Amino acid sequence: MPFNVADLHAYWKAFRTRHPQWELEVRQLVYLDPFARLRSGEFDVLVLWPPIEEPDFTVGPTLMRDPRILAVTAEHPLAQRSSVRLEMCSPTSSTPCRPTFPTTGSTATCPSTHRGGD
Repeated sequence: MPFNVADLHAYWKAFRTRHPQWELEVRQLVYLDPFARLRSGEFDVLVLWPPIEEPDFTVGPTLMRDPRILAVTAEHPLAQRSSVRLEMCSPTSSTPCRPTFPTTGSTATCPSTHRGGD
């Protein structure tokens, strides 16, 4: 579940109100293969972040937006900065980034390039 799962309660309530004949079950997804249950038909809908670009999926509307934070040790070169550009956290910089999400989603949180190029 996302950290802001409470923000989704209004959507669940609205769904249940509009469609009382349908069951709504909220389940956590396995990040190693996040789309398997949707593709198999076990899930009807996934609420995901970041945007996903899969040829066999239809992406719906944005439900919410979250600010990003950077968590590093006090000794890390980025620790004393008041702001950090996402590209500064690329795998070729000093900050490791090992996403388990499919590539289409991981580039939104973990860029493949940095300020110096590839």
